[in-house]
Amino acid sequence: MTGSEVWNLLSDYSYGGLFLYIWLGVIALPVPNEIMVLSLAYGVSAGYFSGGAAFFTAYGGVIAAFITSYMAGRYAGRGVLSIVQGRGKARGLFGKSERLIKRYHAFSLFIGCFIPGLRLAVPFLSGLYLLSFRRFLFYSCSGVLAWLSIIFFGGYRFGGLFLTALNENLKEIVILSIFLALSYIILKIQRGKRQAEEKSAAQEPLQSMDQQKG
Repeated sequence: MTGSEVWNLLSDYSYGGLFLYIWLGVIALPVPNEIMVLSLAYGVSAGYFSGGAAFFTAYGGVIAAFITSYMAGRYAGRGVLSIVQGRGKARGLFGKSERLIKRYHAFSLFIGCFIPGLRLAVPFLSGLYLLSFRRFLFYSCSGVLAWLSIIFFGGYRFGGLFLTALNENLKEIVILSIFLALSYIILKIQRGKRQAEEKSAAQEPLQSMDQQKG
């Protein structure tokens, strides 16, 4: 399905469909939120939606995703954490979010809007830590407004160029992504081996001391 077909489909469902696309897309789609907003802004420039209405519909969709994450943390946070704590990526994500919250408190919601990955993790932990809904809403709404304005208006102005370049170089981008992913995996394996060797080397003197005592 091409981009124009996607926007034709969404425009058939009007702004209600656009709201659901943004709300559920921010939560579930394996696509960077910035790409979603850039493509929406490009859809506006191509005439599929009205600019103001599309912006505030997207704004409402992102806020709805934040509230969903906050409520999940507030009412089911412990259970969710117990499930994902064993997964390295999720554990690292929540660890970074927790450090951000400890340093900036409620303002971390504003900062987190500009950090992919933490964008939904920080609202989740804010709900888990029982941050008041009023403070959550204030910092989330202001942060999303700032982030969305930058991406949306940048996409409206330059989104066509970006998406065209993305389509024209998709093969190279995929190859580069695979190369970077494999390099990351190899480095992780090498680091794990090095840490195991260092741990083993640190334990050898202790073992020799035990043997001498025996």
